[in-house]
Amino acid sequence: MTDHSISEKIEYKYLSFINKVFWVVHIGFLLLFANLKINFMVYFNLGSILFYTLTFFLLQTSKMHLYVYLASIEILLHMSAATLCVGLGCNFQLCLFGVILFFFIIECILPDKKKSITPVLILSSLYSVAIVALYVAGNRISPFYPLSLTETGILAVVIVIFVLLLIITSMLFLLRYMVHEEEKLTKKAEYDALTGIPNRFFMMDEIQKLFIENGQKDYYLAMIDIDNFKNINDTYGHNTGDDALKILAKTIILQAQKHGFKYCRWGGEEFLLLGKCRSCEIPKDILEELRSAISSNCVRTSRESFRYTVTIGAGKYTSGQSAKEWLDFVDKQLYKGKRSGKNQVVCS
Repeated sequence: MTDHSISEKIEYKYLSFINKVFWVVHIGFLLLFANLKINFMVYFNLGSILFYTLTFFLLQTSKMHLYVYLASIEILLHMSAATLCVGLGCNFQLCLFGVILFFFIIECILPDKKKSITPVLILSSLYSVAIVALYVAGNRISPFYPLSLTETGILAVVIVIFVLLLIITSMLFLLRYMVHEEEKLTKKAEYDALTGIPNRFFMMDEIQKLFIENGQKDYYLAMIDIDNFKNINDTYGHNTGDDALKILAKTIILQAQKHGFKYCRWGGEEFLLLGKCRSCEIPKDILEELRSAISSNCVRTSRESFRYTVTIGAGKYTSGQSAKEWLDFVDKQLYKGKRSGKNQVVCS
C-alpha cells in the first residue's frame, strides 16, 4: 500500500467520523428548533440531515474534496439562517469562525497530487463576507423569531462549547496528521526502499548512540557481502539481483528476531549487523548460522533456480577506535574472507 493510499484511508476514516458528528448535531438542532417552534429552521435541518445522509455515500466514492466544499456551503447557509432567525445573541455566527479553521486544515492536508489553494481562498472569503454581513444585519434587523433571555443565554453557551470542540478537534486532527507525516519522512530517511529494512543512516545513528553512552565496548559489527553478486546481475538480470537482496534481507530479519542483533542495508549488496558480544567475544556461531541460512535460500527465475553465498567479516570494538576506524576494520575482515575463498565468517 502506498503512502498516498494510506493517507487517503486515514482522511476517509476521519471525515466519515466528522460526517456522523454533523449528522447527529443537526438532529439535535432539529429537536431544539422544534421545541422553540421555529418551523423554518426545523425544515432547514430536515434538509441538512438528508444532506449528511447522502454524503456518507459521497465519501465512499473517495470524493473527499467535493464533500468538504459541499459541507462548507451547507454550514454557511445553516448558520447564516439560524443567526437571522434568532439573532446574534445566540452565537450561531461564531460557528463560522471555527468552521473556517476546520475546513482550511482539512482541505490543505487531504491527499491530492494537484493541490490548489484557490478553493480554500474562495471558501474563506465567502465565510469572511458572511460573518461581516451577519454582524451588520444583526445590528440593524430584529430576529425573525425573538427568544427570551434565558433561551438566548442557554443557546449561546451551547454554541460556544460546540465551536470550542470544533477548534480542538481541528487541532487534534492537524497534530495527528503532522505525526503521521513525520513518521513517513523518518521511514523514508532511515529505511531502504528496496528491502524495507533500515539503511546506513539508521545504523550510523545507532552506532553514534553507543559512543555517546560509552557502551560500544560490549558490541561487535559484522559486514555481510554477497559473493559474486555482479555475476548474478550479469547472468539473470538486475531484477533477479534485487530479488536476491530482498530474500537476504528477510533471512536477516528472521535471524535478528531470534538472536536480537540490529541490522541495515549498508549499500549495494552489503549489509551491516550490530550485536552484543557474548562473554566479551563475537558470537561466531550466530554468524555461521546466518551464513548457512542465507546459502540455503533459493532464488527462482523464469529459466532456473539458484543459490548464492555470502562472506561475513566481523570485529568487536577495540579501545580507542573511532566509529570510522571500527567500520574500516570490519571491512578489512570482510575482504580477508573474500581473498581466502569466500562463503565464510572471519572475525577477531
